[in-house]
Amino acid sequence: MVIGAAPVAGTFYPAAGALCREVNHRQAVSGLRCLVEETEGSADNLQRLREGKLELAVVQSDWAFHAAAGSTIERQPPFVELRSLLLLQPQVMTLVAGAKSGVLAITDLAGKRVSIGPAGSGINDAGRSLLQALGIESAVTLLELPVEQQAQAICGGQIDAFLLPVAHPNGAIAEAVDLCGAILVDLQDEAIDRMVTTWPYLVKATIPAGAYASTGNDVAGYGLVSTLVATTALSDEAAYQIVKAVYEGLDDLKAQHPTLALLSAQTMSGPGLATVPLHPGALRYYQERGWR
Repeated sequence: MVIGAAPVAGTFYPAAGALCREVNHRQAVSGLRCLVEETEGSADNLQRLREGKLELAVVQSDWAFHAAAGSTIERQPPFVELRSLLLLQPQVMTLVAGAKSGVLAITDLAGKRVSIGPAGSGINDAGRSLLQALGIESAVTLLELPVEQQAQAICGGQIDAFLLPVAHPNGAIAEAVDLCGAILVDLQDEAIDRMVTTWPYLVKATIPAGAYASTGNDVAGYGLVSTLVATTALSDEAAYQIVKAVYEGLDDLKAQHPTLALLSAQTMSGPGLATVPLHPGALRYYQERGWR
């Protein structure tokens, strides 16, 4: 089996490699062997799944939702064969504020200079959607800096804060924290609760204490979640064996990359799987464990 990942430099690629490792550990029992393929990411993976060029893929939950619903920008037909297997690391919307910015809560962003990432990117869209939901987009001075420039900009005083949806720990955020004591701010608001309730691809998420030098306490937030998906072409037995291999090798999986270290059986089988229908083979395993 081939699992579509993303560019090597991202977090999907090592996650896909870790998944394959667990499947391959049990090849003698299941007869399954897994290989990772570098791709352009979620949209590319979904197209390759449609064309039967992949058996598995790691995709972001919003992409999976819109593909299944037929609501992508390309307006392709609903991907009715798409099925979910398990959840991986969340991409948590993170508010990073300068130590002297005065931003201690999401509502403090009014009147501040905030970077939301480069124009046209998914990062930019996610940040803009949050500010719109809060009703403060027009009250904020928006900048669209490249992600790799945001730490230097916050430490140099060019911006007061930046929004970034990422898996944690993240190098750009660690740079801002280590260089100038930037802080991570809780994202809690009724508008955020409505967003999570409205859109099944969003989940509540937490950045744990200790993820960065300045995070002595958990930081509340929300975000998208990386999802392992397949199609109905994957046999029920193969899906069952894949899910079983991953959960039974969970400790090893978590040790393979920092962004996987915070995974748990509870989060991996959680409500975010409802983004697309659950594969019957995966459902069988979850029922055996008493999780469904």
